Amino acid sequence: MPLFSSALLHASPEATPRQPLLQHPEPNGHLLLQGEMVHYLLQRARRRSVGMRITDQGLVVTAPGWLALPQVEAILQRKGAWIVGKLRAHHPSHPDRQQTVLQWQDGMLLPYLGGHIPLHLTAPDSARPRRSPAARLLPGEPPVLAVPLPVGTDPELVSRSVQRWFREQALEHFTQRIACFAPILGVRCQSLQLSSARTRWGSASARGVIRLHWGLLHFAPELVDYVVVHELCHLREMNHSVRFWQLVESILPDYRRLRQQLKAVRLPVWQ
Repeated sequence: MPLFSSALLHASPEATPRQPLLQHPEPNGHLLLQGEMVHYLLQRARRRSVGMRITDQGLVVTAPGWLALPQVEAILQRKGAWIVGKLRAHHPSHPDRQQTVLQWQDGMLLPYLGGHIPLHLTAPDSARPRRSPAARLLPGEPPVLAVPLPVGTDPELVSRSVQRWFREQALEHFTQRIACFAPILGVRCQSLQLSSARTRWGSASARGVIRLHWGLLHFAPELVDYVVVHELCHLREMNHSVRFWQLVESILPDYRRLRQQLKAVRLPVWQ
């Protein structure tokens, strides 16, 4: 079986339009890269090298305070193909960046730990909707998330009820996984907090505080474990040095695959 379709190999430029570039909304610099004007945010910091990262807002460049702007831009030029490719891939219109919008109605499927849980509104139609009733998981094949609200309830009320349950489950699951991995690494999590950060899945502080995005519970358990292990390893190595990644690999030998998968997933949109 050929690796490439002949139709793709011979496609004309008109048949394969380029994805638009993601442009930073608050840029303080711009540069022509690969024939594309790129607007970026330049931040100065105490560091030795130039760092580049693509966020959901666009290109963020971090450079030493002593490095002149022309030198910074020369480095960006050398990385031009990589930057432009990543900016296209991060644009909301890119097929890989399309997000699932959760429709809060009876029978919807809620993404949960890599699978889906059916949601059922269980209150009689005549019942008066409460502001935030407690959802609960009913055992079965498959299990069902029961929300004591009538069919036709304002979706915002349904979303609020489910999110409260979802966050409780996230805290419980994360706590269990930390308890599993922390002793192996010889570290202690002093405090676990749920996060709603827009640009990171988790963080760890020198005080032993770990923050994990509650939305991780949408993804497969192995991806959750990767983030948990990643942050626990930071309690020993507060950096991304070779020793840090060796520590991650000692717990998760296939962490590279998990890391790439995590970069590809998107959180569903809660409305």
